[in-house]
Amino acid sequence: MKAGFNSYKEAERLAALREYQILDTEPEEAYDNLARLAAFICGTSIALVNLIAEDRQWFKAKLGLEVSEMPRNVGLSYLCLERRDIVVVPDTLADEKLAANPVVIDYPYVRFYAGVPLTTPKGDIVGTLCVIDQAPRELNQKQMDALQALSRQVISQMELRRNLAEVSRFAEELKQTETELKRQHLRSQLFSEITLKIRESLQLPEILQTTVTEVQKLLQADRVVIFRLHADGSGTVVQEAVLPGWPVVLGQNILDPCFKESYIEKYRQGRISAIVDIEHADIQACHREFLRQFGVKANLVVPILIRDGIWGLLVAHQCTAPRQWSSFELELLQHLANQIGIALSQAQMLEQETRQRQELTRSNAELEQFAYVASHDLQEPLRMVTSYLQLLERKYKTQLDSNAEQFINYAVDGARRMQTLINDLLNYSRVSTRGQPFEQVDCQVIFDRAIANLKVAIEECGGAITHDPLPVVRADPTQLAQVLQNLIGNAIKFRGQQPPKIHVGAVRKGGEAGEAGEQRGRGAEEQGSRGAGGAGEELLTQHGLNAPLPLTALSTQHSEWLFSVRDNGIGLETQYAERIFVIFQRLHGRSQYPGTGIGLAICKKIIERHGGCIWVESEPGQGSTFYFTIPDRAEQSATFLEATAPFTRGSGY
Repeated sequence: MKAGFNSYKEAERLAALREYQILDTEPEEAYDNLARLAAFICGTSIALVNLIAEDRQWFKAKLGLEVSEMPRNVGLSYLCLERRDIVVVPDTLADEKLAANPVVIDYPYVRFYAGVPLTTPKGDIVGTLCVIDQAPRELNQKQMDALQALSRQVISQMELRRNLAEVSRFAEELKQTETELKRQHLRSQLFSEITLKIRESLQLPEILQTTVTEVQKLLQADRVVIFRLHADGSGTVVQEAVLPGWPVVLGQNILDPCFKESYIEKYRQGRISAIVDIEHADIQACHREFLRQFGVKANLVVPILIRDGIWGLLVAHQCTAPRQWSSFELELLQHLANQIGIALSQAQMLEQETRQRQELTRSNAELEQFAYVASHDLQEPLRMVTSYLQLLERKYKTQLDSNAEQFINYAVDGARRMQTLINDLLNYSRVSTRGQPFEQVDCQVIFDRAIANLKVAIEECGGAITHDPLPVVRADPTQLAQVLQNLIGNAIKFRGQQPPKIHVGAVRKGGEAGEAGEQRGRGAEEQGSRGAGGAGEELLTQHGLNAPLPLTALSTQHSEWLFSVRDNGIGLETQYAERIFVIFQRLHGRSQYPGTGIGLAICKKIIERHGGCIWVESEPGQGSTFYFTIPDRAEQSATFLEATAPFTRGSGY
């Protein structure tokens, strides 16, 4: 390789040459004519269409030269690559360097050389159009212009050749595509039929019957069966599609010891078997005899696998004559066997889920009934204990010492706490059983009701409660008021040294119709994001079972209202964010903060009854923000416009 070649992007140049797929091709008249015309115009004895490959020069067209190629480091074409322009050497012997070139001192004894780069439309030089003579010569400007024009014609011919080749190849991607599309169409028809059956009922017999019937028609096989394997290696033909004249094997229990010993484990590992001719196949004699009794000349077998292992086999039989199975047929049966395996797994999961759901429903009903009966039956004994203790205190107060009086007070207080616990337990059990039908609820009215119930507590602590414009939602008004009351009440109870500051927010999320509501609530949401948990949508990080997906993952098809209750209280550690929603779970002793540990569990149960979720964002000493969602069922109702009405009100309390 001559000096200077390395300065070019050699890899790109060679790639451009390979794209033409012209090296070592047969001579073509168009290139030969261009070479003759170049020699005629320039009056030379030799003309070449020279393509410069990685280690050689190959001549697509040659006039006056006997060889068809030369080593790349021999000759003068490197000059065109270096200069990227036309090169004219009137007399090689007049140049001391060129005079020593092998093509000058030996065949073809070059004295005159003129070369024009063959430059592709992208600017890569793939070779030269050159004229050579064995005597010194000069070219005038018209000859040089003509030589450059001919070089462009060479490139045009190469481009045309490549385009024709691409058209030919394209016509062949089209032909193959058409064949493949037909196959895919047939496959899609079969898959659609089976999938439809799966979606309609998940009834296994229907799925299997559809499979064997459609496969038999599609493959034009004499028999297609689904063979259900048993644990002992035997099996039963559970579905069959067979042409008249051949033995019917449907319902037969089949035991082939040879099959069990030699083949079943291979199928368990996913093996596919395609036998063209059982008489000449590499199978055991006992298995060949087994197939003969059913008239089988050729077969195609794929395993049906489920999570626990192999369930059975999907088998196609050819009984009239041996048959060469195509790769498409193998692939088709394998895909169908996979679909059957999926259907089997789905049917099993559905059956298991149905049993679990029924058991859970029964268990929940029993638990709710037990909670109601137990708490109801405890009411009367507690009232009696409390009454008699109070009677004892009044009648014998002067006769009792201070210890006895204190003991009575402890007993009365315990009975009262038990009474509160029973009432909360009753409320918890009644969330599902005693809930009211959902209706259009103005959350402003619900908020006012909750604040009225907490009026004394708010005044005693000097709390300030503000709120966003609140929407209309479809909910159980009593239960929704209980949620707000419990959350605001908790914010008052778990306050810090400063008077509580509580803000109730509401913003609509998801769905195109929710954009306006989201914009309206953004200011209040940004203002409220300075509490515990970060800013804006970043507040919605995952916190276990009680946390929803981030807002970016929420469905845009169904919107919901996101409510928040933010406070400046004592906060809590992240590790307890789930625990506080579990019934009877408390983070503080009763001496610090009274309560039964049921309030947040009731909130969770109410929100889940409404199809939403509830969670908390908090840090110790930084306050807490409780979030809950209510699906926006109003957007699909005739009263959708009511949802925008509350935004005309002011805010604050």
